[in-house]
Amino acid sequence: MMRAMLLLLIMICFHSPVSGVDLFVAVNGNDSNPGTKKAPFATLERARDAVRAIKSNSGLPRRGNNCS
Repeated sequence: MMRAMLLLLIMICFHSPVSGVDLFVAVNGNDSNPGTKKAPFATLERARDAVRAIKSNSGLPRRGNNCS
């Protein structure tokens, strides 16, 4: 019983939902696109610039677990 409770606690701590930012790059993309799955960027440089813009405006989502 104690093992099951410990396993459940570990699963909750390390599987907590974290909202993220997904940017997509494809060979058939366009750097004027928003970087979504349906409208990807064309270059990694454009994706890098998008990440930098997100960091300076609203910040990237915090990663990690909630069991500090």
